[in-house]
Amino acid sequence: MITQKRLSAEAVHEKVSGILKAYSGLAVSGYRCHEDMVIDVLVKAAISGRSIESVSASLAQVVDSNTLREQVDRAFAVSELRTQEVAMNQGLVASLPPHLPREQVTIAVDTHDEPFYGKTPLLLAYTCGGQARKGSSHFFRLASAYLVWRSVRVTLAVT
Repeated sequence: MITQKRLSAEAVHEKVSGILKAYSGLAVSGYRCHEDMVIDVLVKAAISGRSIESVSASLAQVVDSNTLREQVDRAFAVSELRTQEVAMNQGLVASLPPHLPREQVTIAVDTHDEPFYGKTPLLLAYTCGGQARKGSSHFFRLASAYLVWRSVRVTLAVT
């Protein structure tokens, strides 16, 4: 049963930030930039559908977007993508409510393409080709698996 509680934005932010801290392996080593700051910007950018540049410019006492991106690039090496993906998916599964059914459930799979405009051969290897859309014919393809329970989608994994 889904409990009848109201969630505040602060409570959701704390929960998501806690999961990211526990499972992302984010190690930030800057004198003005710290783990909480990077997570706050990444969460706000993801939730609002905005860029890191836009979010860092709108928040007070946040380092500039280039510094943030530099820290994220150091923390999430492309060569470690699969390892990081497994860790983050473990975080998603660990946050599932314990009373959620584990057998005979409805699973939905969804894909989403994000345009890639870069030319770096290393990053191009992680893209897929397709019909040109939004000014690019190369895309990062994301697939998500959801458990559908009582008309609510619960994310199980992202690849």
